[in-house]
Amino acid sequence: NQAETCKRLYHFLGCEFSNDYLFYKRQADPYQQRWDWIPEASEPFNTKHAIKWKKQMSLDDIDRITKLTDWFIEKYQY
Repeated sequence: NQAETCKRLYHFLGCEFSNDYLFYKRQADPYQQRWDWIPEASEPFNTKHAIKWKKQMSLDDIDRITKLTDWFIEKYQY
């Protein structure tokens, strides 16, 4: 749930949260051109990008990184 995740993040950072933060308003962005070089930024989020690493990394690399970051994954419940 995006809203709950954001609320937890904002609470962790000590910031006030608003559901408005979940919606990008291009017309309100003072720097709209910043995204022109990233065509995907104007499209809906593609969840396939979130798992690319599973296809692009070797099993040895995944294992090594998992061992290095296991403490972080446990601590922050990923």
